[in-house]
Amino acid sequence: MMNFATAMRIEYDNTFWDMLVFTAIHQFCSPVMQGFLLLVAAMPFYVPDPGMEAPAWFMAAFYYVLLWTFQIVVFNSLYLVSTKNHAILTRHRVEVGPEALVEETKFNKSFFYWHGVVCAISRPGFVAVYVTQQMAFVIPNRTFASPSERASFLALVKSKIQEATKGKSQ
Repeated sequence: MMNFATAMRIEYDNTFWDMLVFTAIHQFCSPVMQGFLLLVAAMPFYVPDPGMEAPAWFMAAFYYVLLWTFQIVVFNSLYLVSTKNHAILTRHRVEVGPEALVEETKFNKSFFYWHGVVCAISRPGFVAVYVTQQMAFVIPNRTFASPSERASFLALVKSKIQEATKGKSQ
């Protein structure tokens, strides 16, 4: 069992599947992405004739689901396979320190001071710590020995962010 009162250190490996699931959930939660896909799906079926609206909107919904399937399965998979992900799909060490979140791999060592960390969220299969709006550390559930250890980690990170940003708003 880890000591959560002091600095906490975890190690984990991200897999292709971890990153695919994270990307899909991240994009699904994006209002911009949702709006774009809805607009693209609805555009071909816009018919000014009021009698044709029901089938057109049904087809738009069908194509919306088809677009999501294509994006998640084909585009994101090809993107993850075709890019150089050696710095992502590797062993990560994350340390929750008093002043900063430290992330280290064999390629980098980065310090993110708590007042700059955006948020920590819990999603099915992983915890994500967003250090910017578009950059997150994806920590798979298998990293933690138990659900309570996962919850403790998340609570610790959230409390560090809250403590650091308390002074920012004043």
